[in-house]
Amino acid sequence: MQKIALPTERNILCQHFGHCPEFTIVTIENGQILGAVVLPAPMHEHGSHPNFLAEHGCTDVIAGGIGEHAVHLLTKVGIRLHAGAPAAPVMDVVRSFVDGTIIYGSGECNHKGCGGHHHQ
Repeated sequence: MQKIALPTERNILCQHFGHCPEFTIVTIENGQILGAVVLPAPMHEHGSHPNFLAEHGCTDVIAGGIGEHAVHLLTKVGIRLHAGAPAAPVMDVVRSFVDGTIIYGSGECNHKGCGGHHHQ
């Protein structure tokens, strides 16, 4: 069983992991989507998002852009990262992940368009 967390905003994969307003957590077993829940993201502080997801039993994260620090912290808490996913409706992203057709771009947070602050 996998519990996959996706940073989301209005049912679309958010491209800024550390500044998403919510996480959609999808449970998958044997290639079948069993359900999804949307939870408000914790206040953005260093380590808050990876720890929040670990506390909710997440095994994987599908993200767009994500900063180096968050990558390190997700690894530290044992969560697999799939970065560079497209900004698309969340269930479309999940289905393409499950069926192996997802197309990843760069998962790096290069701070363009976000004021240069550090993402987590």
